[in-house]
Amino acid sequence: MDSVKHSTTTIREALAEIEEKKIILPSIQRKFIWDQKKIVKLFDSLMLNYPIGTFLLWEINGIDNINNYVFYQFIENVRRNSNWNQKIIDQQYDQVRALLDGQQRMTALYSGLYGNFIYKTKFKHKSKEASFPNRILHLNILHKKEKDSDNEYGFKHITEHEGKIINNNNLWFRVGQNSRFRKAPNGIDSFIKKYIEEKISDLTDDQSLNIIRKNQGLIEDTVKLLYDNVVTAEITQTIVSSPDLDEVLEVFVRVNSGGIKLSKTDLLFSTITAKWEEAREKIDELIKRIEDAGFDINTDLIMRTCLVLTDLDVLFKVSGFKKENVRKIINKWPDIYEALMRTIYLLQEWSFTDKVLKSKNSIIPIAYFIHKKHGKMTANDKKGLKQYLIRVHLKNTYGSHGDTVLGKIRDILRKKNKDGSYSLKQNDFFFQQLLSDDYFSITAEKSLVLTNKDLEDWFESEKGVRTYMILSLLYPTLKESEYHQDHIHPENQFSRAKLRKLGYSEEKIDYLRDIKDLLPNLELLPDAENKQKQDKPFETWLKEQYPDRGEKNNFMSKNFIPPKVSLDFSDFEFFFEARKKLLISVLRKKFKFVNIPED
Repeated sequence: MDSVKHSTTTIREALAEIEEKKIILPSIQRKFIWDQKKIVKLFDSLMLNYPIGTFLLWEINGIDNINNYVFYQFIENVRRNSNWNQKIIDQQYDQVRALLDGQQRMTALYSGLYGNFIYKTKFKHKSKEASFPNRILHLNILHKKEKDSDNEYGFKHITEHEGKIINNNNLWFRVGQNSRFRKAPNGIDSFIKKYIEEKISDLTDDQSLNIIRKNQGLIEDTVKLLYDNVVTAEITQTIVSSPDLDEVLEVFVRVNSGGIKLSKTDLLFSTITAKWEEAREKIDELIKRIEDAGFDINTDLIMRTCLVLTDLDVLFKVSGFKKENVRKIINKWPDIYEALMRTIYLLQEWSFTDKVLKSKNSIIPIAYFIHKKHGKMTANDKKGLKQYLIRVHLKNTYGSHGDTVLGKIRDILRKKNKDGSYSLKQNDFFFQQLLSDDYFSITAEKSLVLTNKDLEDWFESEKGVRTYMILSLLYPTLKESEYHQDHIHPENQFSRAKLRKLGYSEEKIDYLRDIKDLLPNLELLPDAENKQKQDKPFETWLKEQYPDRGEKNNFMSKNFIPPKVSLDFSDFEFFFEARKKLLISVLRKKFKFVNIPED
């Protein structure tokens, strides 16, 4: 290590260096993930003169040393859940500092003072650009703290139009994109005086003018405090100077382990980005493409997939990482990319959405099989893989020891060839392969065998991921459409007022409200049909939707509606018990449920 220095600088000076790209981000940093509430809280803390922590920077000298690594610009204009830092192509300085710790805080300061925050307006349609207006950080001079609120000073991201509103509760000072305030070349007192003069000159209505004049002292004090405690406030920084990346990574790991703990794959990613300059760009591209398909996949899962698909140790540690293994991931990246995308397409084909995937790691063995089979999937492969995915969710297989589970499934599927490479033991995916292994046997901790206890538990499960997976067992032919778990007898029928009207006792009302979300009152409906049904009484909707008797009987058969039971809501309890009996019968015919052996 060449040197470690401790010093102070002002927020204004640090942000100016970010603007000039003298302070930049190394590829080992994660994406900016703070929402506007966290940004506001940071500014509020500064106004209260609270410390916001030390910033750790890596100083690199010499253009050749700088060009050995990949760096990114800070984000100025933040868009909720979609922030992609731009890669720096041509570095123009022979000395730069890369921020190792404090990216979320520094980006919050930078976007708050220099940029804006974009997010969808509530109840507006996401397909329209107007639903995502630019919101700039403002400070409400007349803010009165609400009870139980931790917003002491009234910072808020609002539009330019909203920022011009003046009344007895609102008098907004623009914090963001206000270079005159930020620089204040003639001093803050001069700026404030001119600001108030211009404000009075621009206003034409007496009410607004009176509010400005009445609160002139408050304006002066608040803006001065904002300037002193935010713009020119001093922050502490530790600057590490070394051309040796291994030393820098050691500092990075040590610092982060004291804050947000880095997972093994986070550390692995930091190492890969240091040795594979396109890693972040490639992985971000894949994550964005998967996001566009409707699934929320993070870097952690991508890196874990890289380990599994390249047949490396799933429990890999940074300390033992070898350069040739990074090279292996780089060489296999197109195949890894393709296997994950094919997996996502398969999830769509099965009508699985992001919200029903309780464990994202559970899709990695599917990607592994697709990768080893070079994407040539048969109908039986898909059937077996779907059975696997549903089963591990129903049995909560990935609830603990996920890495061990991944490694075990991979070992069951693969065989080692004479040249040291791996291929599939069997060319087709049979779920029985997993069931036959002791690790997943009935007496094992990670048993995938269905038991009578499981069946009992299923009918005690309230509407959620688990019931969706159970219904998926009953609806094996779902195809490439978004399906919803629908209450057969709609929820609005179970209000206490309506149940009292039907003459039920309070004890019976509690019971009916308890069972309304259970499996016997749930079905899977395509999105369009679910919207048509809405809150209509089931019997009424069924008659309207299927006036033809044959079509009606087909719907009832497909959705396991008992044919000889009243569908009137007043007979719900009888319907519930009849459908429960029917579903149990269907499940027992489809699957073998066994008793758990006694010790």
